[in-house]
Amino acid sequence: NKNSNRSSNTMSFDRVSKKKATNCTPESARVDIPVTRSKDSSGKEAVSAQDGYDATSNDDTHRCTDSKPSVSVAVSSSGQSATVYYRQGSHPLQQLEVKVGDQLVGTRQVNSDGDTNVSIPSSAGKNFTVTATLTDSVYYSDKNTAHGQRTS
Repeated sequence: NKNSNRSSNTMSFDRVSKKKATNCTPESARVDIPVTRSKDSSGKEAVSAQDGYDATSNDDTHRCTDSKPSVSVAVSSSGQSATVYYRQGSHPLQQLEVKVGDQLVGTRQVNSDGDTNVSIPSSAGKNFTVTATLTDSVYYSDKNTAHGQRTS
């Protein structure tokens, strides 16, 4: 049988470099892609993937020594607003997402260290949480939550 030397399965790749994921590739940058394994007449194995993914090279975008982006949240004493502080790691920042409870109150593109103020909607109620998620250009991310209480 000509196809006995072929098999198909999936392999985890880095979606940024399109190379094989390593232990340094963050979960959010991983994607499972179908690969075909075949052996030539000498028994040498070849692995091929679709969509331009390289099954022969390892992710060289993410390094275990990369510093990750960081985000923190501070709720005002009145509970009317919150300030979100964000800092870049080894790679350029990309997106900041802020939720109050389960309600998305803001998504913005960010490209350098900074902070932003967020108004707490009255629909959040007296006790609420503010969660900020910061993602950089290679899918490293940080998430931070603060609890708040509206005083008026």
